[in-house]
Amino acid sequence: MSDDSGNRYKMFRNFMVNELGLRREDLEEWAKESVAEEVRKFIEISGGMEKLVVKALQGRYYGDIREDIRVRAARLVADHALKVLRGEE
Repeated sequence: MSDDSGNRYKMFRNFMVNELGLRREDLEEWAKESVAEEVRKFIEISGGMEKLVVKALQGRYYGDIREDIRVRAARLVADHALKVLRGEE
């Protein structure tokens, strides 16, 4: 970093910490929450996690798996993914 950009960074960081009371941990937590919310929206728009997993399992690598196995696997993966998104696991 050049002296000028390093100095600007320090000024910005000091402003965030001293004037706004923001910490790195705050920004990280907000980013995690924002990403989780966007994933939830994507899942809702796409018709649910289970449908997304079923579509993935219907790909060429899993073409021979029977439908009931695909649905059960999709349900298990979807349930686990939603628990992770909710912070339950």
